[in-house]
Amino acid sequence: METQNSAYPVPESVSAVNIPDGFGFDPKLFCLKEQDLQYIDKVIVPEGLIEERCKKLAADILKDLKSEGIQELTVVVILNSAYRFWTLLHD
Repeated sequence: METQNSAYPVPESVSAVNIPDGFGFDPKLFCLKEQDLQYIDKVIVPEGLIEERCKKLAADILKDLKSEGIQELTVVVILNSAYRFWTLLHD
């Protein structure tokens, strides 16, 4: 899944998941409500992938903070929907 997209190249130094255009999973592979399937063409990023990337991001942040000698971090969540991301990152 980690292929280069010429329109949006990801530098080698960046730890990222590059999802090519047109990529997606069949919605029937996931536990979705039957009535919702009519509106979903494909699932681009499964929830598990998002959770794993948040864990990796949290580990990278912690590693960077420790290497800088920072022992405390204050985070202010501003956007209404950002709490979900913060919860994944914090756990």
